[in-house]
Amino acid sequence: MIRIKLTNEEGNLELIGSVFCEQYQTEAKFYIERVPLRPGCGTGTRHLVVQYGDGYTGREGLAIAANGQREFASMIPHDWSNEKLLEFLLAPSKTSTAPYPTWEVPARSHGRPVLFDFEDTVAESTVRTGRSSAL
Repeated sequence: MIRIKLTNEEGNLELIGSVFCEQYQTEAKFYIERVPLRPGCGTGTRHLVVQYGDGYTGREGLAIAANGQREFASMIPHDWSNEKLLEFLLAPSKTSTAPYPTWEVPARSHGRPVLFDFEDTVAESTVRTGRSSAL
């Protein structure tokens, strides 16, 4: 999929916060991008777009936004509120040696294009394990 790089205003990006990203030693700004579906097909999806500031020390494979910043994007689950998203983004990393910030783990470590709550995933695995051992 080719993604045309637009300025933040043209891309309909809504700034929701920022943090210092320890893994990449730079500021990470968080935006929500609303991606419409075809006309008449509902409201579309929301994407988290993270733009990294100057001094970015992470992998070179990230896209470069129109403003020259490295950028990472992932879909936001449809049932997540903005508050839930911010909670996820600001939660401390589960391990201090993680090579990626929390918001990149679903895509980079699990190959999933959608954010997910790690605690929900652990609970799901426990339930599945419980069910399978009962059979």
